[in-house]
Amino acid sequence: MLGNCINCLRLSFELFKLSFLSELEYRFSFFVKVLGIFANDITFLLIWYLYFMRFPDLNGWHFKETLVLLGLSATSYGWVLMILRGLTQLARTICRGELDYYLSFPVHPLSLHAVSRTDIGSIGDILYALIVFGLYPDRSLAFIVWFLVLAFFGGLVFAAFLILSQSIAFYVANFEDAAEQLWWSMIAFCLYPQSVFDGALRLVMLTVFPAFFMCSLPVAALLEFSWTKLALVASFASCFFVLSLGVFNRGLRRYESGNLISVLR
Repeated sequence: MLGNCINCLRLSFELFKLSFLSELEYRFSFFVKVLGIFANDITFLLIWYLYFMRFPDLNGWHFKETLVLLGLSATSYGWVLMILRGLTQLARTICRGELDYYLSFPVHPLSLHAVSRTDIGSIGDILYALIVFGLYPDRSLAFIVWFLVLAFFGGLVFAAFLILSQSIAFYVANFEDAAEQLWWSMIAFCLYPQSVFDGALRLVMLTVFPAFFMCSLPVAALLEFSWTKLALVASFASCFFVLSLGVFNRGLRRYESGNLISVLR
């Protein structure tokens, strides 16, 4: 069992490295992509800055809390999209019957598909998060450590959401476009102060789009640290990830091959 896990990690690393190097082959496109994502993120930050300059309080939420939210959310989904971009294309692969290629390897197909594509343009999200972090007044070592820990668990929730939503393609035909809209909506929910959402929208953040556990609760844990909040974030992220793997594995049993396995010579 341990040997299989090690082989899976090695193969996944090699695929990630090849994908990363292929992205760097076109350096001009790479820099344009990074700058484009960075500029888009900065524009969103400026919009919130101008808003809070005019209205300092948003249902108890201030610009200081918004900085933490934007930085933490960008880091959370940024590292997932940069390393595991293949998860965003999983539904398309399933609907087209192209999962055969990944089934031909002696490792779990999900891990290979996840690292089969990278998006190093998401480095722009990470750079943006560093800028936002630099604007925050509290930059103690403890704050940095817990920021990274919570960003990891936030990214784990996002990765689990991608796996779960993309796996619906096992059960619903032509679901690839809907799956893409779902994860973009998930990111959108993470870019607004939690005080904006109330009633039915807050219920949606707790169920359909677990943005509360991806960003809102981690922000609360970071601003007013408590082991209880950290444990809640970690527990939900771990359980949600295990659930998403279960849904994928169950769907894999009913997968219909597209007979697209090709042998490289």
